[in-house]
Amino acid sequence: MKKTLWTLLSLTLLSFASQGGAKLDEETKDETIEKSSEVSKVIQMGIFEDKQLLLFIQEIKTSIASHNWSAFIALCSSQHYKTQVGDSSMGVAQYIAEAIGVHHQENTIFEEGESKIDMKVLEKIENIKFLEIKKHYNEVKLQGIVILESGKTLTMSIDVLYDTQDGYVITGALG
Repeated sequence: MKKTLWTLLSLTLLSFASQGGAKLDEETKDETIEKSSEVSKVIQMGIFEDKQLLLFIQEIKTSIASHNWSAFIALCSSQHYKTQVGDSSMGVAQYIAEAIGVHHQENTIFEEGESKIDMKVLEKIENIKFLEIKKHYNEVKLQGIVILESGKTLTMSIDVLYDTQDGYVITGALG
């Protein structure tokens, strides 16, 4: 399994490098590469050198697409999660929706008749696709789209921080 991930990662890096590196004008047609990273439009070259980040991004995608919410939460900052869910009584499903960026006005996973974020609402996520990755020192911004079973597309924004103790972790705004 680990060897397969490294092979896919290497193919991804070679593909992006052969297409000019930092900016890609069109989505790559190679399904293997699309499935390995799902990053299609803008990449900064410094990201290619950070294998830990690329694997972390793949873990995020896999956990969301497979609805493995405990794996997703394991990727989050434990301190941020504790502050939001433990201290302020936010629900786990709401925390996940906010961490993915699909629970705010004008970009909500809610559909007509729904009024509460619960795991059932999150199960409507069919797939995600990263369109842009921005890295600035220890901060990473993952932007893309979430595709729901209904075909509805939402924008996605995930904030990631490199913590010297924990490595890469998903974090978000407090409030």
